[in-house]
Amino acid sequence: MELEQIHLAKSGLTDNVYIGTVAKNGISWLKKKGITNEFITAVIQRWSGFTQTLTGSDGKKHKVSVSPVNGRDKEKANARLIAAAPELLEACKGAFERLSPKGDIKKDFGGHVAMSGLSKAIAKAELTA
Repeated sequence: MELEQIHLAKSGLTDNVYIGTVAKNGISWLKKKGITNEFITAVIQRWSGFTQTLTGSDGKKHKVSVSPVNGRDKEKANARLIAAAPELLEACKGAFERLSPKGDIKKDFGGHVAMSGLSKAIAKAELTA
């Protein structure tokens, strides 16, 4: 296999990062491996402690920065999340009630994945999981 045949991509469904080879259509994976944790580790090692402007393949510029989260920042973020929890739960319930996948799982995989994720989040929040 040539290096030019290897692709790195983020799944639009799961947000996981994969590496592998794709079919001639450029869309379907022929063979892939999930490397999200390795990818995140590499990003942290590369950009830890400074900011850099990068240009994406679409020509848009993005600012990348990685800095450690100290205990206070994490505590504040957790406090904000806890404060928002009731509204987040209600939003999940509302989305679950209104979301209806189009047909079976083969026809609307994304809709079924979304329903499953919402259902698990609701059950966890209500301690029924």
